[in-house]
Amino acid sequence: MLLSKQKGLAWLTVQQETRGGYADTAYNREMLTGTARVEKLKRLFTLELEPDDEQRFVRFGGGCAPIVASYRVTVQVGCQAARLRLDVVQGHLPLILGDEALAAFALVFDCGRRVATQGGLEVSSWQAGQIPMLMLTPGHGSGCLLSEAGVGAQQEGESVADAGETTPSAHYATPRKKASVTLPATPRP
Repeated sequence: MLLSKQKGLAWLTVQQETRGGYADTAYNREMLTGTARVEKLKRLFTLELEPDDEQRFVRFGGGCAPIVASYRVTVQVGCQAARLRLDVVQGHLPLILGDEALAAFALVFDCGRRVATQGGLEVSSWQAGQIPMLMLTPGHGSGCLLSEAGVGAQQEGESVADAGETTPSAHYATPRKKASVTLPATPRP
């Protein structure tokens, strides 16, 4: 099944760039991605391989795919860090943040306004027909990830530290209710 959709999945993966992950409440585990995408994630995150004695499968609509590897990784979305399981299937599946991961990040999705918030701060927005995408960083837990647009919304006295982030457009800052950050969402093919 995944091979028949490989072109579309590869396109979605490219749209995520290095740190993006799609919110997918239909996936009821934590995180899922393909072997092509996990190689990029290994460059930014510390992935700890989890031994698995039994063959496990993940269901996609009417079909399924075997999980070829599982990792533990600490990631952060907005102001919340969580240690999650990342399952990997063969192919070009983009990074999917499932229902359990979205709950761990304390995200609230307002589909009427098409925004995702966390503690009152907007962490993602999307247009009609797009998949909500969230930006992930290594789980420092030391502040909130803000895009360049969010840096301008800082209040006096807040500090911005690089915190080892490899993407120059990302900064960490103390959260304020006034800060509103819009991160890119990706249209479905």
